[in-house]
Amino acid sequence: MIFSGHTYVLATNKLFAKLSKCCFGVSKVNYLGHVISSSGVAVDFSKVQAVLDWPTPKNAKGVRGFLGLAGYYRKFIPHFGTMAAPLHKLVGNTPFTWDSVTDSAFKQLKRSLTNTPTLGLPDWSKSFTVECDASGVGIGAILTQQGRPIAYYSAPLKGSMLAWSTYEKEMLAIVKAVRKWRSYLLGRPFVVKTDHISLKYLLEQRVSTPAQARWLPKLMGYDFRVEYKKGVTNRGADALSRQPEFSFLAVSHVTAGWWVELQQEVQRDTYYHDLPGCFPPKPNLISYS
Repeated sequence: MIFSGHTYVLATNKLFAKLSKCCFGVSKVNYLGHVISSSGVAVDFSKVQAVLDWPTPKNAKGVRGFLGLAGYYRKFIPHFGTMAAPLHKLVGNTPFTWDSVTDSAFKQLKRSLTNTPTLGLPDWSKSFTVECDASGVGIGAILTQQGRPIAYYSAPLKGSMLAWSTYEKEMLAIVKAVRKWRSYLLGRPFVVKTDHISLKYLLEQRVSTPAQARWLPKLMGYDFRVEYKKGVTNRGADALSRQPEFSFLAVSHVTAGWWVELQQEVQRDTYYHDLPGCFPPKPNLISYS
């Protein structure tokens, strides 16, 4: 009869609760693959076991399924984006090649799921802090509240992004992190911390670069201030952006030696010299003497 009042409210509104799916007076609750308790939010290891038991993928479909399951807990895993970068390459248009780099990333993600931290529960009466950083190869950010992490975010830089200036990379980290955690930050003041001192005056600068013109409008509507945090004290976000897994790219670069040899053979073989289109015509030298 303790819950008779609650039962009356449910019955009055023609709502029903299934007893097998309800629990009362417990210290923790399992909810959508998470364990919620007074100490915070942790992963449900009964759900993680499916990821840990995942066999080595044989094709892109298997990699895609693994990344889908593991990605559900990405906010618990620092460096998730950078660790998974070699695996993401296998689900594109490139040929499927399972090598030591992808196997190492596959096993590293599994290990990371076995020692995930317990994240704090957000307190909507207190302000959030977004700590951002960028390196030459990636960006990273941590959403915190009173020094306790709420969520992690990291992503590799690809293509032309690798050639961007430090200012552009650091600014990209802020934009990506703020939009990632929009549900936490929109409508309430928060602080953005960065170790790039010029971004401290981000909202006061005149728009003078294409990056500013492209990204500043995406930050409109948010109530925040930017604080400078020295790199030595910004270790969390700095580590996320500098995940050493990117060093794998240096040893996994593929070069086609046969193409150079073929070009040299064509240059030496006189048969190809008279074929139209094989070699550019030699310019006519006109003498004006």
